[in-house]
Amino acid sequence: MTEDITQACQDAAALLRSVPKTKRIRIVSHYDADGIAAAGVLCTTVYRAGYDYQATLMRNPFTKGFDRLKTERNELILFSDMGSGQLETIESLGCKAIILDHHQYLSAQTSKNIRQINANLFGADGNYDVSGATLCYLFATAVNPANEDLAALALAGATGDKQFIGGVRGWNKTILENAVSKGFLTEQTSIKLYGETIGDALYYSVDPYYP
Repeated sequence: MTEDITQACQDAAALLRSVPKTKRIRIVSHYDADGIAAAGVLCTTVYRAGYDYQATLMRNPFTKGFDRLKTERNELILFSDMGSGQLETIESLGCKAIILDHHQYLSAQTSKNIRQINANLFGADGNYDVSGATLCYLFATAVNPANEDLAALALAGATGDKQFIGGVRGWNKTILENAVSKGFLTEQTSIKLYGETIGDALYYSVDPYYP
């Protein structure tokens, strides 16, 4: 697709704004680190936009979760860090939906009620260039540029998906550089290890990798 991802996010933002403020926005996200961060970005975005919301973290695929969604009456559902692999399932819900995903998609074509923003459809590498959370950040700033203060949360999601191994690139790099220049993040030199003990830090480290 030649359509610019920023324009796609603007179109999706317009779809969100078309929903009356009296309606609740439904948010469904993956239950891993990236999905949790993505849900946080979306919840903050719709709350700041004046909407009530209900958020749920689900496994992927989400068979039981889908059964729950079928019983609900939703005006708009935001799917983050998932959805492109369940396109037919989402379309069968019969409501408007925005899919913000960086995993492999099944089809580029959707019904008129569905907005699918998948990083791979716009020339980005969904494995390293942009995560579910950083894709949600692009949508959030399209809704309101003031949401750029959510960069740290979005980049935490990308880190959780191990997208920074070998360096930061793509949209992740653009978001990081903007966040540093605006003062939302600061740079410092340190050892890149995580965990409560040194043993855990060495055991779970993948960049650098300790055999």
